[in-house]
Amino acid sequence: MKLVINTKAFLHEAPTLADKTRMYLVAGDQVQQIGVEAGWLSVSYRTVKGKVIDGWIQCSDADGC
Repeated sequence: MKLVINTKAFLHEAPTLADKTRMYLVAGDQVQQIGVEAGWLSVSYRTVKGKVIDGWIQCSDADGC
């Protein structure tokens, strides 16, 4: 399922606040939802260069959650 990011959203390595990475998505980015866990979304994002980045974002950071 495709989702649109609605605010700056930091990617996390796991569905916890403590596992925040330095990578983030910006409003308007589209991600593919992989899974859901306790208010977190597992997502996959393809960069403009074609690199695929997987991580977790908070559910409130995406439309349609």
